[in-house]
Amino acid sequence: MMMALTTLRPPQFQVLVLAARTYQLSPLEDLALATMLVRPNRLFSVNDKSRELVLTSEKYGTVNWVFIAAEYDLIYEEGVRQWMIQQNQPDQVEEIKGSGHMVMMCKPIELFNLLLSIAMKYKPEEGKDHFAV
Repeated sequence: MMMALTTLRPPQFQVLVLAARTYQLSPLEDLALATMLVRPNRLFSVNDKSRELVLTSEKYGTVNWVFIAAEYDLIYEEGVRQWMIQQNQPDQVEEIKGSGHMVMMCKPIELFNLLLSIAMKYKPEEGKDHFAV
């Protein structure tokens, strides 16, 4: 038995949210692809505290942590980003100017250059273990 094509599409509300808040600065082709991958419901509840992210040296070792924000991120607005930074103090905070939430779609070159500069800044010294815990 074949499913109707309409049952395979994400709900219209989710598509509108993706267009208005997540992919608002990305090419339309990326939005079209994202609508094909969206799930029909949440992966977990908003109240699910068991999925709370706490970065500690016991869990993640002593790697350097860099928080990268997008200037026009409408998913994690400024107040939420500041709270995340306060909860898990990063070694460095960077912002990609002119980018929306999907930085890899709307500012890929800027993201690449920033990641490269971060990698060069925090690269391990000669003879040191790359994955020290």
